[in-house]
Amino acid sequence: MIVNNSKTLTLSLLFSLVFISCEKNKYVSFEGVIQELEVTTWMYGTHIIYGTEANVTENERYALRSDNFDLSEFMLEPVLVEGYLIKGYPVDGGPEYINVDAIEIP
Repeated sequence: MIVNNSKTLTLSLLFSLVFISCEKNKYVSFEGVIQELEVTTWMYGTHIIYGTEANVTENERYALRSDNFDLSEFMLEPVLVEGYLIKGYPVDGGPEYINVDAIEIP
């Protein structure tokens, strides 16, 4: 009986970990101007963008990275950026951290 409970507990934990790791990050879309990231207190991201998220009027800042784009090619011009929030951020008083999935020049 103890062996069965141990197996059940192990399987339950395994399925829980799989479920948690499959959870999707929030997808965001916002407009703004990409700038090169300089020395900051938070030190993550390659670039930063100041802009507004869809349906939000406040200016926000986001640290950016991208596996698909050279963000330097889009610096200092208005862009529409879409991507996923990276889990575990913000830290050290920094902004949300976005993995850029798409960029459009409006």
